[in-house]
Amino acid sequence: MSELFPHESFREGQLESINEILEKFRERNKIVIFKAPTGFGKTSVAIASMLTDPPVIHSVRTRNEIQPVIRDLKKLFDKRRGFAYSFIFSAHRMCPLLRSENIDPEDFWLSCSLLRSLGKCEFYRNSEKISPEEVFYIVSQEILPERAVRRLVHELNTCPFFSLAKLAEASSYVVATYPYALDPELFGVIFESRDQSEYSLVIDEAHMLSIPSRVFSEEFSSRDIEKAVEEIEIYVPEAIEAIQLLQRLKEISEKKAVSNQLRIIRREEVSLDPYSIDLVAQTAAEVKKRVFIELLESRGVESAVSKRVRVVKISSALYLLKDPRFEIFATRDNSDKVLVQVSAVDHSVIKDSLSGYKKILMMSGTPPTREFVARLIDINEVDSVDALSYLSWKPQDNMAVIIATELSSRYIYRGELMYRLYASYINKFKDVEGLKLIVYPSYDFMRNVLSYLSIENDLVETSRTTLEEILQSISRDHDKTIHVVAGGKISEGIEFVRESRSLVKGVFIAGVPYPQPDDYMNELINRGSRKINREVFRDLVITNEAYIRTMQAIGRSVRSELDKALIILGDRRFMSSKLRNALGLERFGVARDLEQFSLLIKRVSEEFL
Repeated sequence: MSELFPHESFREGQLESINEILEKFRERNKIVIFKAPTGFGKTSVAIASMLTDPPVIHSVRTRNEIQPVIRDLKKLFDKRRGFAYSFIFSAHRMCPLLRSENIDPEDFWLSCSLLRSLGKCEFYRNSEKISPEEVFYIVSQEILPERAVRRLVHELNTCPFFSLAKLAEASSYVVATYPYALDPELFGVIFESRDQSEYSLVIDEAHMLSIPSRVFSEEFSSRDIEKAVEEIEIYVPEAIEAIQLLQRLKEISEKKAVSNQLRIIRREEVSLDPYSIDLVAQTAAEVKKRVFIELLESRGVESAVSKRVRVVKISSALYLLKDPRFEIFATRDNSDKVLVQVSAVDHSVIKDSLSGYKKILMMSGTPPTREFVARLIDINEVDSVDALSYLSWKPQDNMAVIIATELSSRYIYRGELMYRLYASYINKFKDVEGLKLIVYPSYDFMRNVLSYLSIENDLVETSRTTLEEILQSISRDHDKTIHVVAGGKISEGIEFVRESRSLVKGVFIAGVPYPQPDDYMNELINRGSRKINREVFRDLVITNEAYIRTMQAIGRSVRSELDKALIILGDRRFMSSKLRNALGLERFGVARDLEQFSLLIKRVSEEFL
């Protein structure tokens, strides 16, 4: 097995995990769920396990997550040779002609298709002439995907996307962002002559699959609808029906979007039937064509490719509604912008996207359980491997956990008294030295608690907050308090580390982060209850979400055996055996009031941290 492992030696538990994963597949399981803490080296384990049966697609959430996989593949190639690998992410992010970051992927694809059909893209023409070997020569020399993309343009004068797609078909291991692995149509764009059944699949951050909308969803704003109507009126003014439909959609979405909760818009309210959806799609294609040709003739290729056409984005989202397992919702974000979201409301969408692969490794620090995959996604040939069983320690060993039972974020208790109480507990928690995360169940709950706190020197997450802003701020001051929302990009998507040590000394979960009870969750539960008991389904979804969001937030703290952290579970519902068992809590303290809480905080700071 060492010949397929990227590194010279195994860390604790890695070899044992690889052997158990292979054994589970030999037992004819289609899916193996691999649970391992951050820092364990899941990527290396996945490569060694899955390369025993190539070809493999390794799917990741974002293009930034491609780089660690490429790094390990390069190490293995330098060590072993004898195989090729490739990577794929958004075509519009690679295009050498594009001069705008704002263009939407669907919009770009139409531009790309038009340009190729007109024979106007020299980069695409060159990509048809070069060999996979020429592409791999560059890919195998680079750890950073972006550098490989730039070299393909500058040295081979070729389209990076189609060149890497050509290499992908000839590769043993392909790293791709989720859409290219989970959307059959996009899979066909990359692997034109291959079938899904030939491939094994790795799903990184597999907890994302627990809610279908996390992966299968498209979104646009009411402002996008306004722009789309203007585009149609200028370029295809005869498309009266399409204009009227979009105007109805804007009016209804603005009426329904009264908060950040998702409110369903029934198809009949907007007259969204297959005919009208096709009509909008045809209108969008015609608008795009006319805009493109006009700019191509007047300003040239780069302007034509870079022009954003909003009606294309909207038609692409609405087209999902031809599948009855998708619904349309309206919401209002924290900046008061009205958003329209078209999302999958049935786990069978996930099942369909996975069923074609010969075998699948789902991996995460907080993956869905075997029961979840079997009962909700409805794939029964599933088993699991827990790397913690092979470790001499686990992250919970280095956490001091306190459950504050005076607090509760249940809706019946929400009000000024409870918000003030949370603020009092958080003020005591802020005395802990080092970086501290306060994690709230929603923006609305956070806003109410913050109104009773002094946050002049704190960082507060908004819908516009970037990871770079947060990291830049804490680089200057490690003794910061950061207020974030559970399930958001800060609580799940950022590493607070320096020299392999975590900077986070405390995490306060300010309320059990159950998903909010909006129309999306109601629709998901209603659909699921057609297959299994409603209460069983609801419990599986709700408890699984609370577990994932809590563990993802807690996981920002203890990243290695050398780290220690204080964890506050600020909600009496964490005392339930169901949640405690899910979180793996065996040792914890209980604070029944603020005085007891203060004493425990002081004791943990002095004796543990």
